[in-house]
Amino acid sequence: MHDFITFSFPLDALSVIAGGIVGFFLVFLVDFIKKPRVKDLGFSVEKVNFGTLYKVRFKLKGKSTPGLTRMTISWCCNKVFAKWDEAPNPIDEDDMKKFNPVLVPSTYDQPIFCGNEYNVPIVINDNSKYEIFSGWWFGKNKGYGPDPSLNSSTKITLTLTGGSGLLWSKEFTISELLILHTNEISS
Repeated sequence: MHDFITFSFPLDALSVIAGGIVGFFLVFLVDFIKKPRVKDLGFSVEKVNFGTLYKVRFKLKGKSTPGLTRMTISWCCNKVFAKWDEAPNPIDEDDMKKFNPVLVPSTYDQPIFCGNEYNVPIVINDNSKYEIFSGWWFGKNKGYGPDPSLNSSTKITLTLTGGSGLLWSKEFTISELLILHTNEISS
């Protein structure tokens, strides 16, 4: 006695094809659910002893943690990496006059985790002048980094990249940032 599997052409062929298609799309669905995604929470403002910082706020959603992450700030043909709040300032002995350029790269990367909210300083109001804020900002008067100066129409692009396919981008101008912040204060 031999039991053989019989293949009924039209019905079984359609079942195999349908199963393959469902399996193919399930892979994409699982990847979509696991992939880290950014929920934009707008901006926040914080006064510090060297000016007023405007920070982009976001929360990470998804199931996969991207690990080390970088945020790039681009404006007027210039580009720098953002200085994360969690990273120490690139100065010695917490003295603003003792900029140490060797410490700037340690401000670029930050491990981020799903479910947590992050505030990353992007722009600083320094004596009524708006400038891009990064680790290089601390050495601007010594010739380090690109010119951080901004005007109200300067377009700024933020790009957040990390592992697990994390890629997010946001564009705004200083005037939009100030309008958004003014609306948040009056609310």
